Amino acid sequence: MFPAMGTFMLLAALSFAASALASEHPTPSSVALFVDFEHPASAAIVSSMETEVDRILSPSGLQFEWHALSDAQKTAAFADLAVAHFKGVCGMHPESGTGHRPYKPVTLATTPVSDGHVLPFTEIECGTIGRYLEPDLQVLPARDRDAALGRAMGRVLAHELYHIFGGTQKHAARGVASAYHSRDELLAPEFNFREEESDMFRSFHDRITGMAPQPESTR
Repeated sequence: MFPAMGTFMLLAALSFAASALASEHPTPSSVALFVDFEHPASAAIVSSMETEVDRILSPSGLQFEWHALSDAQKTAAFADLAVAHFKGVCGMHPESGTGHRPYKPVTLATTPVSDGHVLPFTEIECGTIGRYLEPDLQVLPARDRDAALGRAMGRVLAHELYHIFGGTQKHAARGVASAYHSRDELLAPEFNFREEESDMFRSFHDRITGMAPQPESTR
């Protein structure tokens, strides 16, 4: 599903601003992540999600600035950006039942592609993630459920950021960049990119900070 026209216009404005700021400030190191929730999510879920994304991508050196999409025009300089829209209710879905564990794959997020280019916009299916994980979340202590759900959301978002900042539609054989994530992977104590994907993010980091090696000049 593609973002609405208003969102496309905002994305275009943000992308132009990022390019202009990058030229004025040749070595900014932060990437802006603009988030928008269809329904409000608890502070515990949001905090856990942000912490997990930062943890997964920390080996690359990327620094993220988290902003509400509504505050997009109030932000300072940044090197690049992505926009994440969270659809549905980000929380528990008791109606799904503790014994229901469908084997059919479900879509947890979608990042659109236009003319072969991955757009810097993703839709995270928050309601679907909650229903998918419900059987396992129900057996956790109530105090741990929001943090576990937020961590899973962060892993789904990190997967989509791999597509966005890597400019690729390909998937890895395993890890966060794999095409399918099991409940166990989304709720495990740790779930990471493979070294190949981490290298890609490090290359992206070096490029936006001006640290990429320059070819030697010939005389």
